[in-house]
Amino acid sequence: MEAKPDSDGICFVGEVGIRSFLLDTLERRAGDVVEWETGRVLGRHDGAFLFTVGQRRGLDLGGGPARYVVSTDVERNVVYVSASLDCPGLWCRGLELSDVRWIAGLPPRAGRYLLRTRHTGELVEALVTPREPDVVHGLPWATVEFDEPRRTVAPGQSAVVYDGLECLGGGVVVRGPEGVPGWA
Repeated sequence: MEAKPDSDGICFVGEVGIRSFLLDTLERRAGDVVEWETGRVLGRHDGAFLFTVGQRRGLDLGGGPARYVVSTDVERNVVYVSASLDCPGLWCRGLELSDVRWIAGLPPRAGRYLLRTRHTGELVEALVTPREPDVVHGLPWATVEFDEPRRTVAPGQSAVVYDGLECLGGGVVVRGPEGVPGWA
């Protein structure tokens, strides 16, 4: 099999980078880049929708230490960053998943399963508790609890649940660590 280079294009619109596509499609609105720990404004950006949790590149803060996106508040148009990989906002002990789809049609019993939150990420053991649809979620949802803090996952990312090698289903991350600006 031939190795293909990584691409930052979007397959359904051709050879256009994601940043260019978003800036051409969505309204550009300048906003603040804020240090998570202090609330100090460090710089400006073209739109909070351009950034994702954990991102390091493209912050355009110039000089100083590398900074990582801790969270984005799209409504207020603020990007929160930290220079510390140990920043509590970059770690979580649990997640909330929405729009959960179970391959068998019915959810499994609550229990310890393996969870993958990144395409090439490791499988991590967690307590997964399927929940019934309710007024807040409207769709089947589930809570995930890790034994130890894990790198947090941006809202909108997928999480897939496995029982050993068997894929049980998955959902979309809608909630992460408490106390992080921008998390609903």
